[in-house]
Amino acid sequence: MNLARVLSQGESETVEFKASFNDEALEAIGAFANAGGGWLLIGVESTGTISGVSVGKKTLEDWANRIQEATDPRLQPSIIRAEYAGKTVVAIRVEPVATGPVSVRGRFFRRVGRTNQRMSHEEIVQRLLNASGLSWDASVEPQAAWEDLDKGRIRDHVAVI
Repeated sequence: MNLARVLSQGESETVEFKASFNDEALEAIGAFANAGGGWLLIGVESTGTISGVSVGKKTLEDWANRIQEATDPRLQPSIIRAEYAGKTVVAIRVEPVATGPVSVRGRFFRRVGRTNQRMSHEEIVQRLLNASGLSWDASVEPQAAWEDLDKGRIRDHVAVI
């Protein structure tokens, strides 16, 4: 990643800036995982100004653990420490997850433009169905009976095939 180029382009559907690692940063990670992936830069103001972040001996390890504890399925993004303009910036690379939606402490987010939006119940269900390889027509309607079927339409449909 070319940090100078990313900073000059600003926030986007695949890049978000956060001054510190907090709950909103975790939500951004979940949103990226539920979309096309992206980069979260910690130590950068929303304006693109580098504020820097203090990184101790175990900071990155602690952040990785917090990400895993907060997400389901558990995410393990790439976490990179970089120096820019004499300040520390941490870049977190989140890959998209195709196996279903990722929750952050039980809530689901998706990336829309430069924002993280809560996913609707319908979006979550659709993502789960897509991940399972099933569709609504593979589901059994428990209240349906054989008498509900139109045998004439079935014969017509089979005749066309």
